[in-house]
Amino acid sequence: SAFSSSLHYYVGASLRQPRLLGTRWVPRLTIYSERRGEFKAYLRTTNAGGDFSAARDIALRTQLRLGYSQEYGQTVAPDAVLCALFSRCDGASRSDITRLATLGVASATVARQHTDNIVSPSRGSILRGEVRSSASSLLGTSSSLFFNKGSGDMAFYTPFGWRNVLSLRLRAGAVVGRRLADTLSFIPPQERLYAGGPTSVRGFQQNELGDVVYIARDRDVRRDTLAPPFRYSVNDTVGYERVVPLGGNTLFVANLEYRVRDPFILPNLLQYTLFVDGGDVWNRPNAPEVKWTPGAGLRILTPVGPV
Repeated sequence: SAFSSSLHYYVGASLRQPRLLGTRWVPRLTIYSERRGEFKAYLRTTNAGGDFSAARDIALRTQLRLGYSQEYGQTVAPDAVLCALFSRCDGASRSDITRLATLGVASATVARQHTDNIVSPSRGSILRGEVRSSASSLLGTSSSLFFNKGSGDMAFYTPFGWRNVLSLRLRAGAVVGRRLADTLSFIPPQERLYAGGPTSVRGFQQNELGDVVYIARDRDVRRDTLAPPFRYSVNDTVGYERVVPLGGNTLFVANLEYRVRDPFILPNLLQYTLFVDGGDVWNRPNAPEVKWTPGAGLRILTPVGPV
């Protein structure tokens, strides 16, 4: 689809100061233009954007980052998503939420990394939490794009047996509208949460954990009424053309891995990985239905990281 085949890019320039007015804060100003998206879900094009941030260490290997970004761009998503999720099923309604608009986001991030290796750790932990908000016109955000979002990651690594590693990763997030109790308002597609694929819940295709929309082939659709409002039906035994992930406003993912070094031929190159992944992406106030997918894989250790 157009949301998966368009060229993604990022062009930007940054100015970084060692210190801000003699304090421990390190400021950075970035001006950029980009196109990015989630596989099959949406495409975000930023014609022009700016980001100002300041970071400082607040503890050993722990950094706090405060930032504000302002973008002028648009997000397009499949018609099926806009209709199923937001009841924007006609062309005028869809164009209203996919038009060029300003988006200002204030954010705060805390990250702590205490591991023996940045690329392929065998002991230690990684903690990260982030909050993002555009829920005020004072931030320069168009009224249709207000949201509040929070997410967090935790990862733990420990040796377990001869050069083997046991790891656990937990990831969770939630998005709401302008008010914290508002879970049913429009949330920009690029701020919705997605999971599924090789880096989250293996056993599901990329972004297809949670609700999806199945797009029928034209030849399999029949019109059941002769006059408006038209009703259509499809034979659900004939398959479908493609799947469109809907994402959600709430996410939980857990990964448990046991990485075993090859004991015979290539112990410094090969790892056999046994894993159990679980999680769900859902829309509150609905309840989650956690899916578990066990499996096995092969990791090849390269100079630029594991494959």
